[in-house]
Amino acid sequence: MPSARPSIPGLHGWCVGLLLLALTIGAALGLGGCTGRTDSAPTVPGIVVEQGWWIDRSGRAELPDVQQVTDWTPFSGLTTFGFGPEPVWFRLRLEAASEQAPRLWILRVLPAYLDELTFHDPAAGRVLRAGRSVRPVGEMVSSINPSFPLPAMSQGRDIYVRLNSATTRLVLIDVLPYGQAAYLNRLQEWLFAALIALSAISVLWALTEWVIYRESVVGLFAIKQSIATVWGLLAAGFARILVGQELPAGALTAAQSTLLPLTVATGIAFVAALMNSYRPPRLWTRLLFGLVAGFTLLPLLQFAGLTREARVIANVGLPLVFLCLFMTLASVARRHSDQPVPLSLLFVYLCIYSLLLSVPALINLGSLDGLVAATRPEQPLGVGRPAAATSPWEVLAVYASLVSLMLDGFVMRILLMRRAYVQRQAQRATELELQRSEEESKARRQLSEEQSRLFAMLAHEMKTPLATLRMWVHAGAAGRPAMERAISEMTLIIERCVHTGQLAEKGLQPIAQAGDALLQARAGIETSRDPDRFELRGPDGAAPILADMQMLSIVLVNLFDNAAKYSAPQSPIRVLVQAQARDGHPGWCWQISNVTGPAGMPDPARLFEKYYRSPGARHQSGSGLGLFLVRGLLDLMGGTVQFQAQDGWAVFDVWLPATPVER
Repeated sequence: MPSARPSIPGLHGWCVGLLLLALTIGAALGLGGCTGRTDSAPTVPGIVVEQGWWIDRSGRAELPDVQQVTDWTPFSGLTTFGFGPEPVWFRLRLEAASEQAPRLWILRVLPAYLDELTFHDPAAGRVLRAGRSVRPVGEMVSSINPSFPLPAMSQGRDIYVRLNSATTRLVLIDVLPYGQAAYLNRLQEWLFAALIALSAISVLWALTEWVIYRESVVGLFAIKQSIATVWGLLAAGFARILVGQELPAGALTAAQSTLLPLTVATGIAFVAALMNSYRPPRLWTRLLFGLVAGFTLLPLLQFAGLTREARVIANVGLPLVFLCLFMTLASVARRHSDQPVPLSLLFVYLCIYSLLLSVPALINLGSLDGLVAATRPEQPLGVGRPAAATSPWEVLAVYASLVSLMLDGFVMRILLMRRAYVQRQAQRATELELQRSEEESKARRQLSEEQSRLFAMLAHEMKTPLATLRMWVHAGAAGRPAMERAISEMTLIIERCVHTGQLAEKGLQPIAQAGDALLQARAGIETSRDPDRFELRGPDGAAPILADMQMLSIVLVNLFDNAAKYSAPQSPIRVLVQAQARDGHPGWCWQISNVTGPAGMPDPARLFEKYYRSPGARHQSGSGLGLFLVRGLLDLMGGTVQFQAQDGWAVFDVWLPATPVER
């Protein structure tokens, strides 16, 4: 029996390699490219000489109040404040522009999913707003990232940024020359667009697979990745640029806050369904689906005005989710190792996936301040500081959730494709085994039916000859002809059975022998049951033919016996032998014609079927094998046999090539 799990050399290693490669490339391309400069680009001195932040505990401070603040906390690059209702102010002190410095700088604030940013440049008399909760109307710098223009001035000045965000207070700030900032923004947009497109392709693949095969695991993956793709559009900032002007303020924040827990919930449901084939303990299965229900209900807190609380629970819950998934995986580590997705592969997937999602969640909670501080470049503030000082690890910390969710679709699609391949191969092997079993069963049934019909036919057809023998056994010389006829009939029946069996087992092969078509017909008539009724006509001279003479004799004897048995009593039987070419091949034709007797005309459509006998012929002895044998032997020799009814005459037309024809 074929193995239920076919061998796929190297596929396991390829899947592990692709999984690691995809996540590594995604992290490197999506985030490493945003370091601020390329190796070949010259270092541009920055204009920021001091940076600091201050939390407005009252929530009511205006710019004049903030300008009087003296207790600014220094920072550089990535900063996190956990979740809270208080606005956070940032002050950046800029030096006077030199003649060699770029004339226009850009203040970039990442990530794109910050709710509300207010930019103040008192010296330039400019106040600008941006963020996910702010409609992008009149922005001077078009980008998925909130970006504010900073014209260079002859004197130093302070600029301020106010952050008010309910969903995250993880902030990455840099100040770059306009060309460099535009390049990095475009690069980030293209990379994120590629990741989202990759995720969308995974959705289309999953939907196609589900429509065709209706498998629940693939259906859950399609739902999960669809929600993750929409969330990615929101988190990357594309939705703000594309539809932000058409939506009321705060709509995108509400949508992203709703989709995040749903993404987690469907992700848990998908992985739980995937691991269900490993048969984990029921306790862990119930716990996982309990987490699914909990994350699904989290958006209700948002509608109750508890947006921050919902985000805190979601971020706290992520590490717990992965802990439960690992415990579930560990509970089946020693069982069911022959699954389409190996446990080792699933373990690698969960390790990388949980790392890329859990670390940003902890940073959002303000729990990894040491890690954030370690990512900051060791460079003093002041004149000559490079314009790009942000670390790629800082950008990774900001966008790891987005990158991991988008790449997760690609990686999991590879695993699901492998899983589907193995399952379909196993299903195919099972179907082939079932088909083979059915064919064997069918063959056994056919053999049993053949044997039953053969025995029934022999039991029935031997009765008449045996009865004749019993009746004439004591009649002496007077009963000899009748006894010989009975013995001949039994011999003919037995020979037909033997020849039919050999034909079925393909044990007969024609042997070319030189003979005479007319003499062969004459010999068959002489051995028939009533030779005086036959009228033979043929060519005046020789009728040479190269064929298997024994097979030809069996064919003619059966046809002559059939004509004598089922024709009208004492009626003539005509046999015509003539040369005839067919399909460009010369040959000989034997035409046997007789007037139909009491049995009537047979059914032409079933005449050559095995064991077929017309209803009117069943009072006559016969096996129902003669004409079946005639057609089978002629097929072997490259000949044909046809039947037609002509004005009360039954006419059989037999043709054989004069020499064997290669087929």
